Amino acid sequence: YIPRIYSTYRDINGDVNKDWGSYPGVGLAYNYKVERTSSNTWSLYFNDLNTPDVTVWLGWDDADRIFSGGEVPNGSQGMGDSDNNNVQYLDPTGTTWFNACNTNLFNEDPSRYFVDAGSNCSSWRVYGNN
Repeated sequence: YIPRIYSTYRDINGDVNKDWGSYPGVGLAYNYKVERTSSNTWSLYFNDLNTPDVTVWLGWDDADRIFSGGEVPNGSQGMGDSDNNNVQYLDPTGTTWFNACNTNLFNEDPSRYFVDAGSNCSSWRVYGNN
């Protein structure tokens, strides 16, 4: 199995769409950015934070959730550690970046994978099904 970058989004009408991206290497670090690039339109960046991998019209200008995770096929090896380090969000005026501190870590299926606090208040670790 080859790891791939996967993103999903829901537009203002409730339609859910998905997109497959680049093929990351195992054990390497990457940079991700999700940014509102114009009114109601968002872009996903992977590694090259100046060139989006995908840009979509969603119909809304505010994002209220940060999510990360992983999937593995049934009966296969579990997902290795995925560290989300120093997560930040940009204020609505587009001028100041804030750390994602004081957010709640939520795990929708603790029997299959784990979500742990990371090295600081704006970091977390996802792993499991091993």
